[in-house]
Amino acid sequence: MHSENSVTKKIHAVAFALCAAFAPAPAAFALSPADREERLFVFNHALVAVMRDAQGQHLVAAKMFEEIARHTRDPELAYAAVRAAEKAKNFQLAAQHARLWHELGGGNEAQIRVAAAILLSGNLPAAEAELHKLVGQNAIPPETLFQILSAAKNPAAAVEAGKRLFPADPDSQYQFGRLAARFKQLDIARKAFFRAAQSAEKPEPHLALALLTEESDGLQAAIPQLDDYRKKGCPGAAAERCHESYVLTAYRQFSRGEGEWRETLDNARRPPELQARARLEAGEMLEAAEMPKRAALQYGKVPSGEFYFRARLGMARIARDSGDNTLALNILDETPAGGRRDFANREITAADILNRRDGPRAALRRIAEARKTSPTHSGMLYSHSLYAEQSGEVELALKLLETMTTLFPNDPDGWNALGYVMADHGINLPTARAHISRALQMKPDDPNIMDSMGWVHYRLGNLHLALRHLAAAAERSDSAEIAAHLGEVLWELGRRDSAREVWRRALERGEENRVLDKTLERYHPF
Repeated sequence: MHSENSVTKKIHAVAFALCAAFAPAPAAFALSPADREERLFVFNHALVAVMRDAQGQHLVAAKMFEEIARHTRDPELAYAAVRAAEKAKNFQLAAQHARLWHELGGGNEAQIRVAAAILLSGNLPAAEAELHKLVGQNAIPPETLFQILSAAKNPAAAVEAGKRLFPADPDSQYQFGRLAARFKQLDIARKAFFRAAQSAEKPEPHLALALLTEESDGLQAAIPQLDDYRKKGCPGAAAERCHESYVLTAYRQFSRGEGEWRETLDNARRPPELQARARLEAGEMLEAAEMPKRAALQYGKVPSGEFYFRARLGMARIARDSGDNTLALNILDETPAGGRRDFANREITAADILNRRDGPRAALRRIAEARKTSPTHSGMLYSHSLYAEQSGEVELALKLLETMTTLFPNDPDGWNALGYVMADHGINLPTARAHISRALQMKPDDPNIMDSMGWVHYRLGNLHLALRHLAAAAERSDSAEIAAHLGEVLWELGRRDSAREVWRRALERGEENRVLDKTLERYHPF
């Protein structure tokens, strides 16, 4: 799908160190033939493991990293074994490798990884025992403890574990409140935030308590929380944060038709620029809440200045989503761009609207003309390639993406898009896979890149490997394009009921997608 990892850096560093170790030594320190043979073995084994990992053979790579880590007693290689097992979603194996990493000197980080892997394998009590050791040693930050427990499959059990694990200090209680709020246990979250707010000299517990009160009891009940926060001098926040929170609170009241909003706004004694920002954010909030008319009203009141351009983009989106693409284009064309970034955002949005109204060739003409002004902007290069490919100009699309990867070699989206277009059109599939693999190394958890890797394996005939990558992508994203690809692989594997179910759920979500439409036209599954 269109759309340097620290682990990769560590592995490369290990390989470099091994290479240096194998280099010829000065005569006074010459290695024996046996030592040189040993170093050659270690070096080759590590490089093969890196290659297997890059090719998606994560379990094989994990085993190789583990073997060479035990042989060399190198903690970095044990860490690589942990990461490879995690990529394969074999968390029991990841926990075993993390224990080896700790044994070899991985320290607290390795212990934390043990606990996380055990929890992801579904064993919360065993994970809690590991986390209890870390808390007792003061070896795990509260935010890390929150992140680990947030992955638990049993919310109630996770919150109960949090009660036992989080210490009484304000930072820990704030993170415990976040955990309880995440799992919708609002009474527990409120009490934790209240404890954190009593002595914390940071703004987060106070603001979290106000937002939670707003969610459960309404905005009027939340305002006293903000009053209390402000009366304390807004600990941990600059004075303008107090003003800003009141301005945004006033516009929440306004958007809900509550008459007290003027009084709240007047009490804020706010700078004028905060009014503009508040109107913009009120518009964005109303737009997200699918209240376009009221959002447009707020956008229309944003004066010229820092927030004007974003407000005009919001008005154009509303016009586009209401079906009036011509009005949307007129709004954009009448909006001056304040700089290179604004210009690019305007032109990319305009091309999208033209694509909806007149098709990809109209979008292609607009973005090609815009690129004359800013030929090296990555976003416009990407859009140019997208509309070129959709217009049937595949060679132009590939040329643009090659330019993008040359100009921005550390941008995974360019490598992914280049590999995906090649795969989708059956062009040099091994090279396409290499491009996508490079992108995946940079962003290993990106569902769009996982989708591309699955798609290129499908094109190569590796159906089971394709299914693994596409299923992993679908777990992370509801994209209709990913669903189209996953359904096609399932269909070709003979699992047609599963394919129909994947496609049916994608249709129910209502997302328009040409890839899904074309897939269903080919297979006629319903």
